[in-house]
Amino acid sequence: MDKSFFLASASLTGAIIGAGVFAIPFVIAQAGVLTTLAYFLVLGLIALSLHFFLADIVIFTKSKHRLAGYAEKYLGKTGKIITTVATLLGSLGALLVYLILSGKFLSLLLPISALQATFVSWALFSLFLFFGVKLVSILNFWAEALLFLVVLVIFSFALPEVSLANFVLTDKAFLFLPFGVLLFSLVGWSAIPEAAEMLKDKKQLKKAVLISFLISICFYIAFGLVISGVSGKLTTEEAFSGLALFLGKKIIFLAALFGLFNILDSFLIVALYLKNTLKLDWKVPALLSFLIVSLTPLALFLSGVNSFIGVIAVVGVLTGLVEGIIICLIYQKTLFKTFSKRKASFVKALLIFIPLILFLGFLAEVSKYIF
Repeated sequence: MDKSFFLASASLTGAIIGAGVFAIPFVIAQAGVLTTLAYFLVLGLIALSLHFFLADIVIFTKSKHRLAGYAEKYLGKTGKIITTVATLLGSLGALLVYLILSGKFLSLLLPISALQATFVSWALFSLFLFFGVKLVSILNFWAEALLFLVVLVIFSFALPEVSLANFVLTDKAFLFLPFGVLLFSLVGWSAIPEAAEMLKDKKQLKKAVLISFLISICFYIAFGLVISGVSGKLTTEEAFSGLALFLGKKIIFLAALFGLFNILDSFLIVALYLKNTLKLDWKVPALLSFLIVSLTPLALFLSGVNSFIGVIAVVGVLTGLVEGIIICLIYQKTLFKTFSKRKASFVKALLIFIPLILFLGFLAEVSKYIF
C-alpha cells in the first residue's frame, strides 16, 4: 500500500472517530439496536455522500482551501461568513463536549466529584493550550497509536460478559435520540483537504474517504454493541462508569485513562485550530484568542449547559445542517454541470434529499427544548 494513501486514510479515520464514540453505547441502550442501526444506515449514507462531495470539490479545485475558503470561492463572502460562524460555533460546542466528558472520566480516576474533576480538566486543558503545537503533535501520535490497542483490551474483558437479554430492539420513547449524536460522530470532512495534500495521487482521495468511513462505522457499531451488551439499561452517557459493576474497577480505570488521554488530544487540536482562526483570520490578539477559547466552554458549562448527550446532539445537528448545505451548494455550483443527464438526475435528487433530512433532524432536535 502506498504510504501516502495509508497516512491520508489514517488521518481521515482519526478525524471521524472522536468523542462521539463514547455516546454510542448509551444511544443503543436507550433507543434500541434496530433503531440505531437504521440511523447508522441513513445518516451513514448521507455523511458519506457529503464527504464524497467535498472530496470531489477538493479534486476539482486547483487552489488549496479549507471549507470556508471553498465557500468564499464559489458562494462569495456571504458563504464564507456563514461557514466560518458555523465552524466557530461547532468548534466551541465540541470543546464543551470534551470538557464535560473529561470531567466524567477524571472523576473515575480520582476520588473527586464530577464538578471538581471538570475544573481540574479545564485547568489542565488551558495550561496545555497555552504551550501549543509541540505538545499536540506528541499527544496526537500516542493517542492514535493507543486507541485500538486499549479498545481491544477492553473488548477482551467485555465480550464474555455480553448478554443478549441486555439488548432492546427499539424504544419509541427514544426514537429521535440517535440523530444528533450519530451525525456528530460521523462528521470528519474537515480533514479532507489535509488528506488530499498527503496523497501523491488526488484521485485516490475518495477511496481513502470510503475506507476510513467504513472503518469508523464498524468501530462505532462494535464498540456500541459490546458496551451496551454488558451494561444494558445501566449504560451511562459516557459509556464507562456503568461498566464498573460488571468488569471491575481496574478495567474501568484503564478505560477512563485512555478516554481522558484521547479527549485531551481532541480538545487541543480543536482549541488550537480555533485560537489560530481567531488570531490569523479575524485578527484577534493572541491573549484574547486564548481567553475566548479557554473560558467560553467553562462559562457554558457553569451556566448549566452540561448534558453530554444533549450538547453533542445539538452540535451535531447544527454543524451537520449548516456545513452539509454549504457543501451541497458548492457541489451543485462546481461539478453538477459536468454530469451526464442520467447522473445529474440522481445527484439532483441527492442534493434535495440530504438538506431535507438534515433540516428535519434539526427540527426534531430543537423541538425537544421548545415543547
